[in-house]
Amino acid sequence: MCSKVMAMASSYPSALVLSDAHFGEDGALLEEVKVLERLYDRLEKEGRIQQVILLGDIWDLWKTDLATAVDKSRMFFRMLSALEGLESITVLCGNHDHHIYFSSSEYRFTDEKDERGGLARFPSPLWEKESPNMRRTLEISPQVTLRFKYPFHLIRRGKETMMLTHGHQLDFFASRFWWAKTAWLARLALKRVKGVSALDIELRNAPFFETLYLLGRVPELSERAHSFYRLFRALAKFFMISVEGSQSPRRFSTVDDNSKEIEHMLGQLYPGYIPQIFIFGHTHRAGVGKIKLGSEKLEVYNCGSWLSQEKEPLQGNFILIKQEVELHAFP
Repeated sequence: MCSKVMAMASSYPSALVLSDAHFGEDGALLEEVKVLERLYDRLEKEGRIQQVILLGDIWDLWKTDLATAVDKSRMFFRMLSALEGLESITVLCGNHDHHIYFSSSEYRFTDEKDERGGLARFPSPLWEKESPNMRRTLEISPQVTLRFKYPFHLIRRGKETMMLTHGHQLDFFASRFWWAKTAWLARLALKRVKGVSALDIELRNAPFFETLYLLGRVPELSERAHSFYRLFRALAKFFMISVEGSQSPRRFSTVDDNSKEIEHMLGQLYPGYIPQIFIFGHTHRAGVGKIKLGSEKLEVYNCGSWLSQEKEPLQGNFILIKQEVELHAFP
């Protein structure tokens, strides 16, 4: 199945886009040999793919340690690097593998200065790094470049721009996550900030994400933490705070459900990067649509997930960017 929304006028490097593989979590479809074989055959029929862009939550570091998650993903990356003509793999960090961004960018602390000339108090919210060591660990071909980025990747063609991101920063602007804004609202009330920035969101996210990362390294503690989270969600449901299932309150939300969050995130966090096409994951529900952004229409795609999960059929989704942007369902 394929959904085509926008025709591109001229050619540029072809790209495969996937999100939310969740290697290390139970139900990760791309850990299965038969799934990888069928996906490889499918991609080979699509012709040359020059770039692979992975939109985050590739490794689920809230459920297991990085070494285990990487080991479970090795077959997948070998499969990708076997695609004829592949030149690069770009991995964006999401919320479940946020630690890769945070730990790597932390090492730059001492080399960065703040606006007053002192040491930076927090890693830069925009980060990019090539990783030859991880390329070798994942057994990716030496001819293929492996690059990590956060929080987004841009594809430019003439006057048109595509922004690709995981999508967890949208949570800050969701009404269901009102409680997540409390620390930022306190700083706003104390006049320590004038508005919201990407750095404000990282100040909120990092302690929470790093705690879950550390719990993921100890299975017994991880299970207790998730049991507490399920209890919290049950209480929220009892008090009629909108939730669905036992997962994040925004899991399975649609492209249309995220229209306001996308508008606020782009307008407030990245006004200098307003794209014509916006591609994200995070919610695990694939879809396409158009939303109004000021006086313009924005093409929006969600490329779904590769995790067997409640309420959803057992299928994965991916996007191919060639002459057109296409959302595919697998199998």
